[in-house]
Amino acid sequence: MKKLFDETRLDGRLGLPSTVMVGPRGARTPIGMLAAAAALAGCGGGGGSSAQGGRTFGDSDHPLADLTVDAGTDIVPINLSAAYFEVGDGGAPSFGATLENGEDLSAAGLRLDGGNRIVGSIDDAGTVAVLVTVDDGNGETFTRSFTITAENPAEGGGRPRVDISQLAGDRRAVTGEEISAIDVTRGFRDPDGGEDDLTYAVEFSRTGHGLTFHETTNEITGEFSGTEDVTAIVTVTNGDDGGAVEHRIIISANRMPTAGEAPLPENLSAVAGQLIAPMDMASAFMDPEGTPMTFVVEMADGSELADAGLMTRDGMIMGAPESAGVMRIRVTATDADGASSSREITITVAEADSPTPGDDL
Repeated sequence: MKKLFDETRLDGRLGLPSTVMVGPRGARTPIGMLAAAAALAGCGGGGGSSAQGGRTFGDSDHPLADLTVDAGTDIVPINLSAAYFEVGDGGAPSFGATLENGEDLSAAGLRLDGGNRIVGSIDDAGTVAVLVTVDDGNGETFTRSFTITAENPAEGGGRPRVDISQLAGDRRAVTGEEISAIDVTRGFRDPDGGEDDLTYAVEFSRTGHGLTFHETTNEITGEFSGTEDVTAIVTVTNGDDGGAVEHRIIISANRMPTAGEAPLPENLSAVAGQLIAPMDMASAFMDPEGTPMTFVVEMADGSELADAGLMTRDGMIMGAPESAGVMRIRVTATDADGASSSREITITVAEADSPTPGDDL
């Protein structure tokens, strides 16, 4: 039985949503926390896990919670899809959100964007209740509720302002490779419009990731390590009055392509001048993340593939080796995010049978 939640990925991926607001005195409120057990429609709010429609829900250390924002300013996006990312039986989840009283989000100045994020701003001080609905793609729906309280910002201060279009977004990282630098200051500005008094701090959801936050440049860099995702929890504080927000950047482990349902053979026998059985590269590899792959086929010694009588067409390796001997070809599969893996095939080519004396020529 597949899970809609994965208890092993609690930070960022499970905290619905993936952003946390911090009060003026530094009290952190994870936006992933459940408003109350009574707000869980059809899903038990106690400890352990609860089942509904044949699927299990693991409790999270950072479940859905009420949050507080400054009125009249854009909220840091509330990422719904970051909380629901594994669905069984081939379903694809879809998301919806309304006010709990049935009105559209727009009645409160909010909307659900194309990235399954609640965005917008609440113009007037007050509290609104939001109801999130998840359709698992297999006929089951689930709901979560939380409240957003808008406060009038302190005069000349308040929480840092955010430009959603400029925020540092989630990343994919290849294990063992340097990530491109992540500038955590992107999208934030001082609320008073004057000298920038914002400060930045970063915590990571797990250790052993190989990444470092540099306080002098406010960038995250490093060689990614491990095969599990890591969440960079960015706290942005306004030095004028201590108001702060948190933004979570999910750095996903991009695994390299692996052997598919019809792996390439390590060794292959062939006869000079005779066609080999075509080999399908798309079936020979699979991408764990399901992204499209591209393929490169080359001779291991750097010579031209065509010189050996081989070619690629429509994702297939085919042809007829021209002469007897041993050759090695290398096939490299690269996914859409740049991770690659290679397989080598040793082809032993025998001479074609020679006619013997007395045979008809």
